[in-house]
Amino acid sequence: MRILRLVQCAVLCAAGLASTAAFAAFEPFVVRNFRVEGAQRIAEGTIYNYLPINIGDTVDERRLREAGRALFQTGFFQDFELRREDDTLVIVVLERPSILEFKFDGNKDIKDEDLEKVLTENGLATGKTFDQSTLDQLTQSLTEEYYGRGKYAAKVVPTVEELPDNRVRLKIDIKEGQRARIRQIEEEEWHHRQLVGEMLRGLGAAPSRYREARAGVIGRAIQLLCHLAPWSVSMYGAGRLESGNVREYEVAAAHARGCGRDDVIDCLLGMAEVEWDHERYFRAKVEGRWLARLLGLWSSPPPRETIRARYGG
Repeated sequence: MRILRLVQCAVLCAAGLASTAAFAAFEPFVVRNFRVEGAQRIAEGTIYNYLPINIGDTVDERRLREAGRALFQTGFFQDFELRREDDTLVIVVLERPSILEFKFDGNKDIKDEDLEKVLTENGLATGKTFDQSTLDQLTQSLTEEYYGRGKYAAKVVPTVEELPDNRVRLKIDIKEGQRARIRQIEEEEWHHRQLVGEMLRGLGAAPSRYREARAGVIGRAIQLLCHLAPWSVSMYGAGRLESGNVREYEVAAAHARGCGRDDVIDCLLGMAEVEWDHERYFRAKVEGRWLARLLGLWSSPPPRETIRARYGG
């Protein structure tokens, strides 16, 4: 029986990139019959419905590419091959695996049923065809969901376990992390305000009411945004403020030295170092993200060790 491989490699067919050389030995023929091999869950009739070739059609290179593109775009197959046996067009398919079940581990903030809802919305459900690219998109969606809940250290790690009968089990390991770092930054910022207030009282002075009110509004707004707003917006705004804070404490330390108040220099420089750490944290969260690409990152403060360099620290 004469067998001639006509098409292999679904991606090339779908992109229309199969070379002319691949068809050099191919002669057009009239299809008198079809045969499907390798199908497990996908009915033969479904495959025929997607195939843009009918009994009695003459198959040439163009029709072959169209058939390959149509099969690839169904999303049902990992690979396929079209070949001729006499006047029969044989369609050999390797189906994508089906999803047997999901397993979740480590999720506390989001319940299993809510995670399954996110999976379904992203096109992944028990019994459906598994697609790696869809899983990658899902991983990003779940990560963003945790970011939106203030858990910026959350990590979502999917694992695909291959099972018999061309099935897979998807395990989603989640390390939610804690909101502790944001809370710690908030506490450190309020502590800095307390320290500055004590310094001013020691000098017989008080902060400007306008500046105090303004700082309070900004601080609370950033605090709220860090938990509620799209995480990249809040992180970006906080990072810009922290960058300015580093410089302000350095300037304050220079003024303290100039007026002979060496007793407060160490405290001011310590606060500058903490603000530097805050800026670095927020910078790492937004670097490479859409908002940073759109608006550009703020200027990076000098290395941390330079904060005390001029004071011999």
